[in-house]
Amino acid sequence: MRNPNFGFEALDNRFKILGGNPRKIEDQFRFDLPEILGLIYTYNFEKHDSPTKGQLLNLSARNKISSRDALKGKDEAEAFENKDFLKLHMSTIRKVEMIDRILTLEEKKKLNVNVWLFTACGWTPSGIIEIVRNNWFLFTIWSVIMAVIGMAFEPIVQSFFGTNS
Repeated sequence: MRNPNFGFEALDNRFKILGGNPRKIEDQFRFDLPEILGLIYTYNFEKHDSPTKGQLLNLSARNKISSRDALKGKDEAEAFENKDFLKLHMSTIRKVEMIDRILTLEEKKKLNVNVWLFTACGWTPSGIIEIVRNNWFLFTIWSVIMAVIGMAFEPIVQSFFGTNS
């Protein structure tokens, strides 16, 4: 949304060309989805250098979200120049739906991104704990390991504190 060709500034310019008077949205009320996802998962959360697709379309495809009618940036610019406003409208509606679906998946912690889990969470103790906590399989393995360690150390702890039961 920071890009002058595709972001807030581009939207303002298109609206002015169509005869509208855009309202200024203060920066504190502007949210940049790639920036937010980049802070959560690292900025390489999805490919964006593809010549045919951008981050939004790639992320949608990865999460099996329909991108039907969504135009790529260059195609949107051409549709605007050709005054094909129906195509633009359909593209805008689809992209809003795609963003809504992405946010819903993120809220449910089910968004698939192009980043390995350890890259996003890190190799720190808190990162590893977060990964184990959010994966039922790893959590089960961790629980079994901790139970075995607890049973193995129980006699040592009892003999150290002098309790004989």
